[in-house]
Amino acid sequence: MGFIVAATFPDGVILGADTSVNLPGPPKGYDQPLPQEVTHGNVGGVLKVFEGRETLVPLGHRPIGVAIYGTPLIGDRSVGSYFREFVVSDPNGVISGETEIQVIAEELNKFFAKLHKEIVLPSSEVFHKKPYDQIPANERPGFGFVLGGYSANSYMGEIWQVFVPVLTEAVQLRKAGEYSINWFGNIEPIDRYLKGYSQGILNELRQYIEKGRGIPFSDQEQRDINAILARAEYILPITAMPVEVGTELVRFLVELTINHFRFALGAAFVAGEPRIGKASYMGTPFEIL
Repeated sequence: MGFIVAATFPDGVILGADTSVNLPGPPKGYDQPLPQEVTHGNVGGVLKVFEGRETLVPLGHRPIGVAIYGTPLIGDRSVGSYFREFVVSDPNGVISGETEIQVIAEELNKFFAKLHKEIVLPSSEVFHKKPYDQIPANERPGFGFVLGGYSANSYMGEIWQVFVPVLTEAVQLRKAGEYSINWFGNIEPIDRYLKGYSQGILNELRQYIEKGRGIPFSDQEQRDINAILARAEYILPITAMPVEVGTELVRFLVELTINHFRFALGAAFVAGEPRIGKASYMGTPFEIL
């Protein structure tokens, strides 16, 4: 899955990502023999984690970058190579023309949705030996992308998300002039650091309390709980932060997550050297730092 941070600052948009590739094991019930060195415990888990994946991609000469998470391959090609194909083919002139980042996000969604339908869906059915709609949702390959940068002739950055096939259309996460930070993928370490809790812990506690008292939380009780949680969250003064400081913040969050998985028990789902990229309101191409 990997990990991505996307942040908008007054003077730039910063994307950060790890460089891991997780090779999943076959699903439970897979009846093909595995090599002797692969134990039964890998079935349904992770067979291998590689480092060195290219997870940040400039979109041509535009001040727009893409951070990639999710499935690393489509057929026998890397997801990154398909981004190169997208730039070269330039559907509807979205790369070479003076287009908004929204239009590019929408074209990327169409491009990868077509690849999913033509390549991923049939190969998944062959691998799992069942129709696609009968494959558990957590075993279906998905492509996640975060676009950060500037529309043509714009001086305020935006962030958009594409996630095929989970999302049917591109979603705007940060509007022009909205300065904040988002994180994606294996997010629990960052949730615990910035918010003081993870969503899984919160859900389990809520279920425990509601089961014990026999009724769910009221709307007012939920608002009160949200207010308590909000007071525990670290405040990051993004709107006052110079972009160079913001770059170091994004790098810190990516490195924190990488190091968490490096030392914590279990597979290193987030690994490798951090990749950091910057889009500028000056209109220069997205830069890998």
